Amino acid sequence: MTETSSLDVLLLEDNPDEAVLVERVVRGSGAIESRGQDAIVNVGEWHHAVSLEEAVDVLGRTSVDIVLSDLMVPDSRGVDTIATLVGHAPTVPIIALTSHDETVAGTQTIEAGAQDYIAKGQVESELVGRAIRYAIQRKQHELELVEANRRLALLNRIIGHDVQREMSVAVGRAGQLGTQMDADDTEAFESLNDALENVVKFTDAAADVVTLVEQGAEDALESRSIDAIVEAEVDRFTREHPTVEFSVDGTESEATVLATPMLGSVFEHLFAEAIRHHDHEHPRPHVAIADDDESVTVTIQGEGVALSDGQEAFLNAQGTPPEAARRMRTGLYLATTAIEQLGGTISVTPGPEIVVALERSLESDE
Repeated sequence: MTETSSLDVLLLEDNPDEAVLVERVVRGSGAIESRGQDAIVNVGEWHHAVSLEEAVDVLGRTSVDIVLSDLMVPDSRGVDTIATLVGHAPTVPIIALTSHDETVAGTQTIEAGAQDYIAKGQVESELVGRAIRYAIQRKQHELELVEANRRLALLNRIIGHDVQREMSVAVGRAGQLGTQMDADDTEAFESLNDALENVVKFTDAAADVVTLVEQGAEDALESRSIDAIVEAEVDRFTREHPTVEFSVDGTESEATVLATPMLGSVFEHLFAEAIRHHDHEHPRPHVAIADDDESVTVTIQGEGVALSDGQEAFLNAQGTPPEAARRMRTGLYLATTAIEQLGGTISVTPGPEIVVALERSLESDE
C-alpha cells in the first residue's frame, strides 16, 4: 500500500521569477515520489523568504522539512548564507541553489553544512525531487551518527572514568581488608580479590573497545612500523609480567602497516590471551613477524589453555553459539574489532596460536 506524507519547504530566494520557477518545479505534478519505496511525499506548506533575516524568522517560528536557499540574497553573500541557516536550524537539511558559474561555491556550501547544491540552470523536476529525497536521508543519517557519538562519549566517560575509579577504590579497600583477615577467611578473600582484579581488567578492555568504536578506524590512521609496535608491547608486557620470557623473530623486515595507536593495545591483549591459565613457572610465548609485498603477518604462539569451540568459532567468523558468545573474553573481542576495522584478519587455533594479518602500507617500500 502506498503511503502519503507532506513535506514543508522553505525557499530563500529574492528573485521573484526564480522563486516562481523553483516552486513550480518542486511541486511538479503535486508529488515527489520516493522511488523504490511505497511512498509519495506531497509538498505541504510552502514558505518563501526574500532575505536571510526573513528566513531565520520563519525557522524560528515554523517547523520545516527542507530548505532551498540561494547563496546571494540582499543581506547575505555566499556560503555565509548557508552557515547562518545551519546555525539556526541544525537538524534541517539544506540544498543550496547556485548560479551557473558557482560550482566551487557549491562545493563550499557542503563544507558549510548543506547536504547538496543545484545549479539554477539545472533546476528540473526529477533532479530536484531526487536531491530533496537524498538530502533528507543524508541529514537523518548525520543526526543518527551525532546521537550515536554522543552516547558513545557518555559510555566512554562512565566506563573510562566513573567505573574505573570506583573499581580502583574497591581493590584498594580489599587490600586493606586482606591484612585483617582470619586464616579461615583467606581462601574466600583471595577468590574475591581475584574477581575484583578480573573486573578491573575487563573494565579496562571495555574502555578500549568503546574508545575504538568512538574514534573510528580512520582516526589517527598513519603508516606505522609493525616491528616497533610489537617490540614496544613485548617490552611493556615483560616489565608488567616479569616471569614471562618472550622470543621474537623477524623484527628486521622494516615493514609498515596503516594503523592507529590502538594497535599496540591489541597486541597487549593478545599476549595476555597467549599465556592465560598457563601451568608453567616461566611461560615462553613466541612471536614471529613475516611480510611479503602485500601483507604483514604476526603469529603469536602461546602456552595457555585451548579455546572453547565457541570462542574459536567466534574468532574465525564461523558463528558463535549464544552461550559461548556470552563467555567471550573482552580482550579477544577488542582485538577482533580493532583488526577488522583496520581491514585485517585474525584467526585463533588451539594452543593457542593467534595469527594477525594486516595490509602492508605502501610507504613500506619508500
